[in-house]
Amino acid sequence: MVDGGGNLNGSGERIELLKKLLDLRPSFEVPRQQFQQFYDTWLEDAELVDAPASFMHAVIKVSAEAKRANITVNPAVARDAVAMALAAFGNGYLSANCFSAAMASGVFGFDTKPVVRQSGLMGKFLSRINSGSTTEPDLPAAGRLQSSNLHAVTAPEQIWTDPGYLLPALLLARRRLCKIITLDNEFKPMTGTGFLIGPSTIITNNHVVVHRNNVLSDREEIKILFDYSPTTGLQNEVGSKYYPQLDWCIARSETGPTNPPGGNRFWWTNMDIQSNWLGSVENNLDYAIIQLDASPGLQRGWYDISEFGEIASLDGCWVLHHPGGSNQTVTEGNLHYVRPGNPARLFHSASTVHGSSGGLMLNTAGNPVGLHYMGLGVNVFEPGAEIARVPDTVINVAIPLRRIAEDLESKNVLKQISETKGIIPNRGCLDGRRPVFGRQGFINDLQDLYKGKKPLMMVSVAQSVTTSEISQPGKSFSADMVKSLFPQPGNIHIEFKAGDLKADGRKMAAMILEAFAPDLLALLPDDPDTTTPAFIKRIVSYVRQSLRERTGNKIVWLIIDDLEKHEVSDASGREFLNTLYDRVNKMPNLRIILIGLEEDTVPSGINRDLLINSLITKDDIFDRKKLFNNWLDQRGGKDTGVGAVGQNLLASSVVSYAGDEAPLAQMAKFVSEHLSDVTNTVFGEIDPEEEAR
Repeated sequence: MVDGGGNLNGSGERIELLKKLLDLRPSFEVPRQQFQQFYDTWLEDAELVDAPASFMHAVIKVSAEAKRANITVNPAVARDAVAMALAAFGNGYLSANCFSAAMASGVFGFDTKPVVRQSGLMGKFLSRINSGSTTEPDLPAAGRLQSSNLHAVTAPEQIWTDPGYLLPALLLARRRLCKIITLDNEFKPMTGTGFLIGPSTIITNNHVVVHRNNVLSDREEIKILFDYSPTTGLQNEVGSKYYPQLDWCIARSETGPTNPPGGNRFWWTNMDIQSNWLGSVENNLDYAIIQLDASPGLQRGWYDISEFGEIASLDGCWVLHHPGGSNQTVTEGNLHYVRPGNPARLFHSASTVHGSSGGLMLNTAGNPVGLHYMGLGVNVFEPGAEIARVPDTVINVAIPLRRIAEDLESKNVLKQISETKGIIPNRGCLDGRRPVFGRQGFINDLQDLYKGKKPLMMVSVAQSVTTSEISQPGKSFSADMVKSLFPQPGNIHIEFKAGDLKADGRKMAAMILEAFAPDLLALLPDDPDTTTPAFIKRIVSYVRQSLRERTGNKIVWLIIDDLEKHEVSDASGREFLNTLYDRVNKMPNLRIILIGLEEDTVPSGINRDLLINSLITKDDIFDRKKLFNNWLDQRGGKDTGVGAVGQNLLASSVVSYAGDEAPLAQMAKFVSEHLSDVTNTVFGEIDPEEEAR
């Protein structure tokens, strides 16, 4: 058993537990690598004293003990290895805890209702490890309660989902989901739901916008509102409101018949009638692709059409929508009548009402699979309505996204959907005033960082740029660009400067918490009562949990600057950052930017596969005249036809003023102080509240 300090039992207990588990080996059929990854993560989170260091350590240790005890096991066989890893605890309670967590996480890949399969297998497991006991079972009180009948499945229709799948999926979906406001055929306001499938494209049901022509007379005929929920803190923000282009419609598909000809009441329960109806809507997918006049997806991300897969035999689903035009809402349900292949419709039981049309359907793994579009059967809100029974008298219907993707591919519009104007500072300036010269490579890398392709970035000066040529290439301006292109309140910025790098690990954690949850500082673990690495792991786990609970759908940017001037001097501070780098891929809304390290100087703890190495090259610095002319074009010179002679004269004057020590900073200073009023007069003023495009 586990003592008061969490210590585990010895070899004898492990062998006895292994003997009990060997009969369960057929139930341990699972890909070895998949279980190993789960086991190692579970060990890390459990933080047990004297626990196996890893899955491999557990298997090797128990394998050697089994050999001495004349027990035949083969570490190369996955089910044997699982049994040995579970036996390594020498403690029935911990083994049951680990095993039940593995089942809940989906490691064993149940293809039936999890409540049926999991409860049966868990009962066999608990019964087996308790067998042979003549008095008290091996498990402590908590284990005995777990195996007793003091539990009940209250709603068999409910879905069971690992929050590790659901939470990251909801964070992404909240940023990508939008409320659509348009007009019906009587020009009365009506609402629907949509979500981003490209940098500047959203998808919704065709019937939501069926009364709008493919070319609008006024872009306000369709309004797009992101973050429409009081819990986002952005419900009424200007930056959350978008409009379509006048020629907004990239593609659309008709709704088709919503009922079969002459269909009886509750016709979908008749498989023949249902099949005939599915055939009649094969080419009616009820979608519309709306082209926006901006690119919110560059800040919010989008669902890649090319990654929509076929529908498997799924147990459950989640639908995110704006029911009745209200706030962002998520409802759960199950899929019914799931057919093999790639059917034209999905039947589901997640609750929806008017305004939910165009809602996003996720499966239990958090992947997008459907576009909700209608309901069939009993309306439970009608006076005197009969009791609704799913799926016999009421059911909802969605369009598989895979079918929509195939249709869009056949219409040759995928390229148009994926096109982006790129993140371009608003008319070449930050905050309506400060110019940005070049840095397109960094901006492209920043897009990939934001979208989560990789969560870490290093901003370095290329080795081809020597300090003798230029002493201040503009690395720290990268932090200003991040804060302007991804502004508050939808983003949280945490910046460590030179003096902060002398702090210990706990102080660094406190600085991070101060930015978004100062009330949690009081609960931050105090001075270590164990080794420094173990203490730092506790602190990082606390920060990770706080990010998950408090930052909602916001992206948290941790920017560490001046690394070329100051090293992290405190040992626990270095351990904190190294551990944070190592675990950043487990924090879906955290992005880390390191500024100032030399090219190819990667700090310990960083997995290079998670790192974007963004370099400031000669192209970003040396052709300053070209950089200025490009900026002037963005500011409005290209549209107003500034003459080449006058533009070159102005560019030469600005470059001459800038000098060589910090040329880009000096150019920016000159433009801000001496050209800002002139360019506003010639090209028009910049609204500082306007979203960066």
